[in-house]
Amino acid sequence: MRFIRSQHSRVPVEIADREATYLKLRQQRIADSNALFVELQDCQVAVYIQLGWDGVDELFNEILELRSEVVLAIDNMCGSIDDDTIEARRLKIEWRKIYSGDYSANDELGMKQQKAIKLLQQKLFPVARHNAGKN
Repeated sequence: MRFIRSQHSRVPVEIADREATYLKLRQQRIADSNALFVELQDCQVAVYIQLGWDGVDELFNEILELRSEVVLAIDNMCGSIDDDTIEARRLKIEWRKIYSGDYSANDELGMKQQKAIKLLQQKLFPVARHNAGKN
């Protein structure tokens, strides 16, 4: 998801001032990463078959739910791009925090994502190492 949420997007200078350009870029990044998230869901099933859930299911779901939040924030922003009401401005600030992040301590979604990935790695790496040793 770092690829989707990156604040360092490269957009031609002549259109860089258009927020819609950045949103389209992010939508393209989501589309480009769809196969990866389908693969993640397949891994979730494989882990269940081999290991049972043991808390791993919640970690997979957390990552998938965070991605859904990003997709929804981008979609909401696209639908409200020309809305300049006070409420829309407030919502846009919240949506930007969701779909754009630097993974610092102030990036709540980024911190949740990193925590879920770290815990997933801690649970799965020992099993992967054990299985790799069997080959």
